[in-house]
Amino acid sequence: LVIGRDPEAANNTLLPMLQGMIDAVHQYGGTVLQILGDGIMAAFGAPESQEDHAVRACLAAEQMRRELGQWPTSSRTDPDSVRGARIRVGINSGEVLAQELLADRWPEYRAAGEAVYVAARLTQAAKPGVILVSAATAAIVSEAVALGDRRSVPLGKQLPRTPAFELISVRPADWRPRAAAATPFVGRRRERLLLNDALARAGQGAGEMVVLRGDAGIGKTRLVNEFVTDASAAGNIVVRATCFPPHLFVPLPPVVEAMRQALLLLGVHSAADLSPDANLVQLTPLHRAAATHLLGGTPTDPQWPSLGPTERRHLTLSACVEVLEQIGDARQVVVLVLEDVHWVDSDLSRLIDLLSVRVHLRSEEHTSELQSRLHLVCRLL
Repeated sequence: LVIGRDPEAANNTLLPMLQGMIDAVHQYGGTVLQILGDGIMAAFGAPESQEDHAVRACLAAEQMRRELGQWPTSSRTDPDSVRGARIRVGINSGEVLAQELLADRWPEYRAAGEAVYVAARLTQAAKPGVILVSAATAAIVSEAVALGDRRSVPLGKQLPRTPAFELISVRPADWRPRAAAATPFVGRRRERLLLNDALARAGQGAGEMVVLRGDAGIGKTRLVNEFVTDASAAGNIVVRATCFPPHLFVPLPPVVEAMRQALLLLGVHSAADLSPDANLVQLTPLHRAAATHLLGGTPTDPQWPSLGPTERRHLTLSACVEVLEQIGDARQVVVLVLEDVHWVDSDLSRLIDLLSVRVHLRSEEHTSELQSRLHLVCRLL
């Protein structure tokens, strides 16, 4: 991509790709530590603690591979051949020394330790288009991802080889870990009854919205994890989305997350699957255009290019609601969990308003067709 090219041309090729990788890290709450020429190094779980740091890293890596795979590139030896960019990613989990270095003009955040070294070696060992995760990471994310066969990766001439696995995909409906799942869950009987009663009413055709509010550390996430585990075991569909702090500048993150999970449940894995000929999801032309744009495709609707940013965002929000309504059936309730809503922005607030209206209207209806697609929405504060 860069050898033998003019520096400006090389920069024009690499810069958008680097920005795409940085955006993927920020979308899932990570911190970019270094930009290394044609790659980046990022950390999850530092400087801000994240109980699901390993899964966030896997999601970010998967998004990089997906989006850069759609980026047209050509080789210096064959300029006429255009293909998607292929990246190598290594993910490892472990203890690191994280510190902020105060330079003359700006602070720099860095991490050091064996975990960083192993991640770098995994990156070097990965083939183009492959994401390698260490055994330490695999043990944390095993319930949330699909992994390939175990392989052995050399760390150096004088060091033993380390086991690693290829990341195939992140499961759409259960990507957050169950906090302290091995510890017996005690107490919270009243709260569990309230949530289960709301789920039962939603299953009978009365839409429900529940707000969980409380101080940090009192067990809100564990309570929600126990609830969605029971709801999934009963055959219901769970979609989870997380809000991010405003300083991360991530546009529409919960909406994007919820929409992609719902589309995956409908069999939509790329923008091409949204074609009317695929017949996987029923959307109005403009909602189809919004979903196509969200998945990185080029909308074919003639009205889309003339729409402004505000109109496109409103269409994206309403398209998300339409997609969520289609993933249930008469035997299932769609449980949408919105987490960390104290970071709510205007877009998420609008989505909650739209869902509130749909839930209220559905609770007034009595036809089985409408009852089959009711939603229970949990807002975790």
